[in-house]
Amino acid sequence: MQRINPQEQPRRLKNVTDGNPYFVARNVSLEEYMERYAAYFTEWIDGQVIKLSPVHDRHDEITQYLSVNE
Repeated sequence: MQRINPQEQPRRLKNVTDGNPYFVARNVSLEEYMERYAAYFTEWIDGQVIKLSPVHDRHDEITQYLSVNE
């Protein structure tokens, strides 16, 4: 599997459809997803590549708190 250079990520993720910043590409095969998008916090659902929402510091703090206090 070919790895994508991290400097190429912004150019490749500009394939946004329908003006929605979370849709990256459509009609993508699993093979193409694994080669081009899998390393960049995206999901492949029914041939569509969707950008995942980033984790925020507050979310991380709550997760750590809950895992320590179980």
